[in-house]
Amino acid sequence: MSLVINHNMMAFNVARNLNTHYANLATSTERLSTGMRINSAADDAAGLAIRELQRADIAALMQGARNANDAISLIQVADGALSIIDEKLIRMRELAEQAATGTYSSTQRMLIDSEYQQMASEITRIANATDFNGTKLLDGSLSGTHDGSQRVSTGAIKVHFGTGNDSAEDYYYIQIGDCTAAAMGVGNTAFELVGPRVGELTPEYYEELRDASAEKMYQNTYTEVYPGFYTAIYNKLVTGTPATGGEGLPAEEASKKAAEEAQRLADEYASQDREMARAVMDKIYEDAFLPAYEDAYTAAITEGQLHAEADSVASKAATEAAIKEVLAKSETVINDQNISSLTTPPDDIMPPRNREGADAFIDHIGTQAYEAVYEKVYDELFTDAANKARAALGGGIALNADQVLAIHNAVDAEAKTKATELRTRVENAMRGVYSSKYDGDGVTTGFEAYYNQELAAGNPPVVAQHLAEKKASDEGWQAMIDAMQAAATSGTPFGIAAGTGTGSDELDDGDLTFAAGSFSIDNIPDLNGGYLAPIEPEYTATADDVTNVYKSIGGGGQSWMNNHGLLGSEKGMVDTATYYVQTFEEDTRTEWVPAAGNNLTTQENAQRAVVAIADAIVYKDKIRAHLGALQNRFENTVTNLNIQAENLQQAESRISDVDVATEMTQFVRQQILSQSAIAMLAQANALPQMAMQLIGG
Repeated sequence: MSLVINHNMMAFNVARNLNTHYANLATSTERLSTGMRINSAADDAAGLAIRELQRADIAALMQGARNANDAISLIQVADGALSIIDEKLIRMRELAEQAATGTYSSTQRMLIDSEYQQMASEITRIANATDFNGTKLLDGSLSGTHDGSQRVSTGAIKVHFGTGNDSAEDYYYIQIGDCTAAAMGVGNTAFELVGPRVGELTPEYYEELRDASAEKMYQNTYTEVYPGFYTAIYNKLVTGTPATGGEGLPAEEASKKAAEEAQRLADEYASQDREMARAVMDKIYEDAFLPAYEDAYTAAITEGQLHAEADSVASKAATEAAIKEVLAKSETVINDQNISSLTTPPDDIMPPRNREGADAFIDHIGTQAYEAVYEKVYDELFTDAANKARAALGGGIALNADQVLAIHNAVDAEAKTKATELRTRVENAMRGVYSSKYDGDGVTTGFEAYYNQELAAGNPPVVAQHLAEKKASDEGWQAMIDAMQAAATSGTPFGIAAGTGTGSDELDDGDLTFAAGSFSIDNIPDLNGGYLAPIEPEYTATADDVTNVYKSIGGGGQSWMNNHGLLGSEKGMVDTATYYVQTFEEDTRTEWVPAAGNNLTTQENAQRAVVAIADAIVYKDKIRAHLGALQNRFENTVTNLNIQAENLQQAESRISDVDVATEMTQFVRQQILSQSAIAMLAQANALPQMAMQLIGG
């Protein structure tokens, strides 16, 4: 290395080493002075993160132990009060036993009852007065299910002591029953509710009533429709021949077959009505029963009623609300079968009786019209075309597949065109029947007339509109049903109501007639590779043809109404609602009567009180036993939490605390190195002086 003046590299090197040793010495000094191996994140980033998590868990565990100790204190307060109540119950048992014997007069028994009632009053006072940090312990406030979603939690106390929120590991519930005299069935405030279904008016009761009512609906419908089905089927089986639509069976065989088929159809129809009834009542349960139950239960608890009593009162109120809903909707549900506003019914049971339902009905009628017209036109035209084609081929010759296909394609197209046209006209006619009763349009029996009537009656416009629409829609719907029934039985044209239209949408014989030359089939192959001369099929409809088409359309509409529960189920729904209401009224006949431990005024009452007080003591002892077991659990929990915190603290110490012996060794080493570096820095700084000596000579 050269001897230089400007850059003293030895000094630079020594200075750098001195800074390193000094920094290490500072770190060792900090660790030894704080006792901590980790004083900042730079010391050990991962270790710091682990240490802080452990510290948080330790703090939570220590607080959890304090929480558990607070719970023990709460239990001890409750148990202390229960021990006093125990003394009162024992004295009451003694008094009841005394009054139960016949050696005391009525006056003396009244004196005994006076002390008995005072003991009961004291039990209630203790139960109402016992609290811990403002929380009532024995008045029933802690008997319900815990709900901590509000500022003030209700129900059982949730004691949290773990580091997480797992019910199996981190918290217990303290649930204490109502220990007032009335709750235990002693004293003159003790009454009990008696009746056929006391304590059973629950959602399960409602479901039971719903199912029974739905079954009643099934039986009513089955009973109502079976005779009609049987008669219709029997008549068809015993009359006529297969060629005329009958079977001509012997009476005995026809009766058996009719019974089987009528049973199948009645079961299918009644099952649909049963599901309809269930759907209606389920919706009423959701819309009326549940909200009323919640409101009534909350109100009963707020008024200080017992939980069991509040549940019974709420269930009864809710079921009454559901009954009122049935009755309020009876006009809609029972008479009109319009359940669209209540629920979505099962498929193919019942459409709403309004515009939506009318459109569905009319669409079905249009389909029936299309099929009836198509079948009639196709059959007549195909037959005529086939006869003319055979004649053109020389007569008596069967048509081959290509010739049949050519005729089919042409006739099919014409039949579809005619069927589509007449379907539209029939649908328009049915809409005219419906609208003449629904829309008003100048018709005094329609919507506008009803709307004006409702306004005149003092109903607000919105209400008037709803009621007028319902009445007019009902009349329009009924008009369509009447038209379909008339068409099914007599073949009467649907048409538009008299005086409200021209009847241009009605079907007549001219609409089905195909005159010669109206269309031709010019692609029928002959037998020589060419084509026959154009064939012009003809068909002249008769009045009977039109009547039969109407009957076919009307019969399809009648079948649709039957399948959709629009006929025959009104009486069944009325009977079902009646059964529903009567059953509820019978089941809910209740009254409050003095409980067995109410008083000792008679020898018989005293004898009953002996048993009641024994039951009260058992009730109280169960609560004390539960609290005792829970206290033991909390004591074990405290011990476990302390041990867990201690071990976790030890683990945190291994990460965080400094090893003094090891760190002192490092401190001495860095101290010596620092002193050595300082000495050598002084020597290195003197090296330029050697160069000056050379310059100075």
